[in-house]
Amino acid sequence: MVEIYKEQIANSEDLVEIAQILASDPDFKKRVVGQKSSPYDSATFLKGLETPPISFNRKGDTLYLAGYTENGKIGEDTKAAIAKTIEKGLITGIHFISSDGLFLTLLESAIAGGLGFDITTDSEVEEKEFLFAKSRYVAVVSVDEDHENALADLFFNKGVKLILLGHVTKGELRIDDISYGFCKDYLPE
Repeated sequence: MVEIYKEQIANSEDLVEIAQILASDPDFKKRVVGQKSSPYDSATFLKGLETPPISFNRKGDTLYLAGYTENGKIGEDTKAAIAKTIEKGLITGIHFISSDGLFLTLLESAIAGGLGFDITTDSEVEEKEFLFAKSRYVAVVSVDEDHENALADLFFNKGVKLILLGHVTKGELRIDDISYGFCKDYLPE
């Protein structure tokens, strides 16, 4: 991330303004363009599995935060749970959370699928940190309602965190009942 953006973010408490600053970062724009040609996220522990795309695919799908990092590393139980959900075809999309934070991860998935999201932040974590700092969670997964219970059971049985985040929308980006605009507002020109 360009240093001037880091400075602007540090000096702002307006979350919508921070979102717009981050989305104007040239590195973010390059990633968005690159994801149109390669819309899949990969992790070495998923080698050999046919992973779902990073994009949100259907309005109404439920979004979850999957897994938790331990000292910045993905635990073996989390790796196993994520791999098993992919093997069983339980999720419609997965995007690993980058060091740029949860908001940009969600935005990349929304842009890739041409849809939006409506989420609720974790009340135990300051909103700015939850959305824009390095995340303690591993990935955002989307799931259709027919597979939600199986997904929750799988994570519970493996002792891995799975936290309800929100759902996929037609195109608006909403966080804690505040509009952050529409997916098209963040598209690179």
